[in-house]
Amino acid sequence: RARPHRRHPTVHRRLERPLPTLHLDQRRRHHPVQSKPQNNFKHATLGTALGVVAAWRRGRRRDVGVLASVIFLDSTPIFWLGMLLLGIFAVQLGWFPVFGAASAVEDSVFSLDALQHLVLPVVTLTLGTLGGVFLTARYAMVSALNEDYIRMAEASGLSDRRILFVHAMPNSLLPVVTVIMLNIGFLFSGAVVVETVFSYPGLGRLMFEGVLARDYPLLQGVFLLLAVGVVVANLAADLLYPALDPRIRRPQAASVSQ
Repeated sequence: RARPHRRHPTVHRRLERPLPTLHLDQRRRHHPVQSKPQNNFKHATLGTALGVVAAWRRGRRRDVGVLASVIFLDSTPIFWLGMLLLGIFAVQLGWFPVFGAASAVEDSVFSLDALQHLVLPVVTLTLGTLGGVFLTARYAMVSALNEDYIRMAEASGLSDRRILFVHAMPNSLLPVVTVIMLNIGFLFSGAVVVETVFSYPGLGRLMFEGVLARDYPLLQGVFLLLAVGVVVANLAADLLYPALDPRIRRPQAASVSQ
């Protein structure tokens, strides 16, 4: 008589432990706030554009107003900013939902209801990480606009648009790209707080629940994903440097010019 098949305990442990992690990941992968590249692109584009405009109009009222507003946002705790937006636009005005990623009757990621749930968390993360990109872009642009070749371009009668976009901006993008790529790691840490405030089922809240439940395999997987994202972002920045500055592609030419 053949004995009934029994699971090998080692194989059973190896298959059983990753299942909660895989299940939670599959359940929340549909609504990750900080893992969307669009979120990093939004705050990077907005911060760079505001920094360039403020540097071009440096010393004027608009520059002072934008600089004071961005410094205030940068010094504001991101959880307080999220609670403020939640209280005003969700509780008082009722323009956006209070919590969650979608209503009970609507589960599609691309529906209007899902986009309404996504607005406040994305705006909070964008405003919370805007300051570093703005200040870096403004400082780099001010330094570039004070160079002698910019004065020569102005004396040659070139238009302001050509001076700004052809001569000044390409020489000030390197530190901005560095800050943008480094912000990917900070987006993960900020998303933990933002997704907890808005009860949004993303990767940040998954990390927070893993800490509370002491789910070490889950935390190891999230930290591994975070580390890979930061490494890939820094590698992408290193690959972008030669495209933005030809002197990096030809170091001997840069040494001769110096």
